[in-house]
Amino acid sequence: MSRHAFARISPCTLPLLLTLVVWLGFGCAASISEPVAPPALVSWDVVPSNPYVEAEVASEELVSIVVTADMPDELIERKLLNVSLVIDHSGSMTGEQLDDAKRAVEAVLKTLRDDDRVSIIAFSSEVEVLLPQTAWSEVDTVALRASLAALQPRGTTDMYNALTAAYSELVKVWEPQQRVSRIVLLSDGEANDPTYLPQIAQTAFSSGIAITAMGLGPFHNEVMMAQMADLSGGHYRFIEASDNIGDFFMAEVQSMEQIITHNATLTFTLGPNVVATQIYGGQAGMSGNQLSIYLGDMSSGEKREVALRLSVNAKAQGAHMEIADAVLTWNDAAFETNLPYRLTEYVGAESTKDLALIESNIDTKVVQAVERLHASWEIEHALNQVEAGNIDYGQQLLQQGADRYRQNSIGLSDEDAGLPDLAESISTSLDSYAPPTAPVLYDGELNLGGLEGVDIGGGYGAGSLGTKASPAPATATAPKLSDADLIQFKKARAKTRALSGR
Repeated sequence: MSRHAFARISPCTLPLLLTLVVWLGFGCAASISEPVAPPALVSWDVVPSNPYVEAEVASEELVSIVVTADMPDELIERKLLNVSLVIDHSGSMTGEQLDDAKRAVEAVLKTLRDDDRVSIIAFSSEVEVLLPQTAWSEVDTVALRASLAALQPRGTTDMYNALTAAYSELVKVWEPQQRVSRIVLLSDGEANDPTYLPQIAQTAFSSGIAITAMGLGPFHNEVMMAQMADLSGGHYRFIEASDNIGDFFMAEVQSMEQIITHNATLTFTLGPNVVATQIYGGQAGMSGNQLSIYLGDMSSGEKREVALRLSVNAKAQGAHMEIADAVLTWNDAAFETNLPYRLTEYVGAESTKDLALIESNIDTKVVQAVERLHASWEIEHALNQVEAGNIDYGQQLLQQGADRYRQNSIGLSDEDAGLPDLAESISTSLDSYAPPTAPVLYDGELNLGGLEGVDIGGGYGAGSLGTKASPAPATATAPKLSDADLIQFKKARAKTRALSGR
């Protein structure tokens, strides 16, 4: 029961007409002033796992949502940038790491155009504005390079004040319709005080500024950096070695130049007797029967995958179940109008007591896609458990997640084996750490109470394990992981996010 929708077309201007007629095969009135939003720029699929649910009992329904942003190369126009580069030069940024970071900054600066605006913030125990927000054509490049060259590793990591300074610079000249505003953070360590980092991320989001948080090496707090990225609509990137910083910086600049949507948001209004038991692929806010997932800015070629696991308390035989209204909203960035766009879909199902009919209508592709997202969530949750000292439980979840992922990845590319292989490798390496000394048996539902991953949940339909992890999380001392294992943890977390396009 596939549903596919495209953005509706607005009227267009004459300057865009000739190009768009060639590509789209139709024209529009030259007298109308609004630009075109070609129908293939933003598309989505909203697909339930079954058009039928069992009557008069509570049953499970899965919903897969895939949002794609795409624009033909010939229509892409480079966006003006309003960017602040925030560089950690604390004591842990060794000479080689800091030198690589400086080279990466210089490489990015060489790509800027005269009308782009840029600032550079350096931070350790103190925060220094090396370059206030300035049009690139007005920058004294000789003085700037001298300031970069003078940076030395020292002090601690005052990340909050560095991000606050970057935000203050970006909003000095505020042109949200004309420019893509982004904070690009590079750090290799823990923030001195992470308490208010989510707050600065939310402040940035409210101003249309996304944060791309790049974590370098084994010691940064990837959970916090990923949270800042999610809250602001940006990206988290793990950089294993400093000689790759330049590649990540350049990829981020290219992504900014090709942004199609601002503030893309998925909203689901659940029908009567429908409850969301788990949400995959992003942090969700929930109010009553309505939940929303913020996707943020999306660039050409970007795809986001989100999934819902729903409990449906079906009515009598033959009744129609209203499962959810789905809405995708965003503001235009492709043509710099900031005009709002909206797509809607309805998900429903028929209640029946014919179990054979239900079984024969399972959409196995949807089930497998959702189960892969569930497996990636299990693996991420396992890492959290290990870091809390619950090693045995974490190992069980790692193996369970790896098995679930493989069972639901048949026919996919060999690259998809990377996540389960990594999970098993981590589990094996954990054998060398002391297990918890006082395990506590777990005899109830594990409710995480978080924004993503409401419940461990079981499997659904063909190809799933259908089991819950039974041992309790034990209260134990967190293990001191080796640098190599810290790197593996960060790789795994980056892979779980990449599966949903984050």
